[in-house]
Amino acid sequence: MPDARRAPARGTATVPARTAAPAPAADLLALIRAMPPQTALAMLDGVLAELPAESLLYLRGRRMTDAAIRRCRDDERDTLYRRLAEVHGTRESRGLARVVVAELTRYRQAAWRFEEGCPAPSDPYRATMHRLLTVTGGGVLGTESVRKILAGLHG
Repeated sequence: MPDARRAPARGTATVPARTAAPAPAADLLALIRAMPPQTALAMLDGVLAELPAESLLYLRGRRMTDAAIRRCRDDERDTLYRRLAEVHGTRESRGLARVVVAELTRYRQAAWRFEEGCPAPSDPYRATMHRLLTVTGGGVLGTESVRKILAGLHG
């Protein structure tokens, strides 16, 4: 008779029903977030290599679609634009968008050329600009798109 405490044999695990993450999963998530990205990716790659095929198919269908990845990237991008705008206080949204786009463009043309691919700067504002350009591949949205993000009409 199989021992109920033992993990299922490789290839026989099923995808569990979606529930709130238990405490150990939350701890693991906190650990992953604290790791440098390359270390986290290497660890996740090792975990994925051990998963059975049906679990990989589940992940591909739910979490790894092009649309899901694009949505995640766009959500992070929008959050970063809002964080940059918070520094400038309350202004009319078009003027605020203009200032954010101008500062980000100036950073991209100057310091970003030397900081691209390097760890984020220690200054929080520059670190936010660094992350935003990393997420967008160095692209800066136009003023009208940023205005819509800041107004909550985008993303």
